[in-house]
Amino acid sequence: MDATPPIRGTRAPVHDIAAAVAVGHPTERILAGYPGIDGEKVELATIRYAEANPARGRPEPPVSHR
Repeated sequence: MDATPPIRGTRAPVHDIAAAVAVGHPTERILAGYPGIDGEKVELATIRYAEANPARGRPEPPVSHR
């Protein structure tokens, strides 16, 4: 893994989970992709952590939907 911190006890990157929630992916879909986490970890650990600790570096360019 790179410098992205994982959710405690898993290899699931906190910012990836938070980004999935931010774009509107349903919790069920996120849990299917990361079987080592549960709904509580998605809600509490990722969103609050990501809000308090924004990702560093250059922001990714917006995706063009043509």
